[in-house]
Amino acid sequence: MIDKPALLAFCQAFVSAKADSLKLDIKNTQEASNNDTKSSMGDKYETSREMLQQDINRLKQQLAETQKMLFSLQTIKFKPQTLFVDVATIVNTTLGIFFIAASIGAIHCKFN
Repeated sequence: MIDKPALLAFCQAFVSAKADSLKLDIKNTQEASNNDTKSSMGDKYETSREMLQQDINRLKQQLAETQKMLFSLQTIKFKPQTLFVDVATIVNTTLGIFFIAASIGAIHCKFN
């Protein structure tokens, strides 16, 4: 039997770490953008700056999605076992064990 609360806590920590990593990436990219000095090649400077801004926007979008996922994980309430697959359900198949909670990909851990 898999310990659902421990599995949920693991998933929350995993997604929280991803959010922290994205925040650091945003900070570092913003610093790189601020440290970019204008050279005599104005167009190249503007292109570089625009690319950095696009990276920041992409990272912010990923962070927003990650924060939504974390919120979703934090609001999970365990229900009595039923025959239906719902949020917080563990599904055993021939391909593996699936925890229906968030789209974080494959994780490898042991829970008893």
